[in-house]
Amino acid sequence: MKVKYLGKIEIFMAVMSALLLFISIMITKDIFKDSIRTHNNNWMAVKGNSYISINYLQSEPLATDVDGTNLYLAGYWLSDSLTEYFVLQADPNSEDTKNLLKNADKLSDQPQRVLGSRNGSRKNEKITEIVEKTSQLPDIPREIKLYFNEEDYFSISDLENPVWNFAQAAFFALIFYAIFAALPNIFILVRWRKSKKAAKAFFEAYPELMGDLNNIESGAAYLDKTVGLAIYKNHLLAFSQNFAIADLQRVKSLEISGRGNQLVYGAPGLLLLMSLLRAATILVKGESKKDKQILMAHHSLDKPEAKDRLVTAIGAYSAAIAVVIR
Repeated sequence: MKVKYLGKIEIFMAVMSALLLFISIMITKDIFKDSIRTHNNNWMAVKGNSYISINYLQSEPLATDVDGTNLYLAGYWLSDSLTEYFVLQADPNSEDTKNLLKNADKLSDQPQRVLGSRNGSRKNEKITEIVEKTSQLPDIPREIKLYFNEEDYFSISDLENPVWNFAQAAFFALIFYAIFAALPNIFILVRWRKSKKAAKAFFEAYPELMGDLNNIESGAAYLDKTVGLAIYKNHLLAFSQNFAIADLQRVKSLEISGRGNQLVYGAPGLLLLMSLLRAATILVKGESKKDKQILMAHHSLDKPEAKDRLVTAIGAYSAAIAVVIR
């Protein structure tokens, strides 16, 4: 015999909690999936870093020294016959920028593949203003103006940080999980602490047991290992599920129920759950209406002979305790 702090209900709730964690991760993954990966579809991804093939670059920059970078008018293949034009933010000292400028005249035949991010890691308002002004330039070619991206720019110098994005995703997953799984987790914690407290109180009351539940066998007035119930001196013990005790000196009545229908006298929606978990319950009532507690037993308590043994044992302890069988 072992002292169990978590029974079938708590284990079921733990499984539910794990399922909710999985759902939270899936929801967050769906939200952040574009931010935490590098796109390889040759188009400017809305989120995250992406590779594009630049086939046009105006060597003369539109602006210089914008937060240490230059801005260029560039274009990339949207399809085999369509080029989208945009403002490119680039570090003039980087190898990618140097190669682009060096091969500017050859890009239409030999596009250069670069890694960058739409609007950088954080949208720069200075660059956004330049993008708007560029779209309104009077001398800009008609084709460029027709297919010019007037809202966004592409940066190969200020990429998004996938690690940071992953950290954000993990944080949001925890937030979702904390919200969704608050009730089952609190339930598990409360039940675990209650069982822990009951075990501590029981073994402190009976130091001769030396903290070992097996030692009740020699002194128990009633013991049914199959059902998971025992009477040791002044206490009724339940140990087939999470450990619980009831001080029989303060008990006025016991209601024995099959398949746990008394456990959920205030929540009938859990009846099906208790039936599936195959547990019987004992509703212990004290002097006051608020003095109630639930002891869970193995479903074999449903058997008439098992109930009779328990009723006989309770009667032998005290005839003043009323026993009701539901």
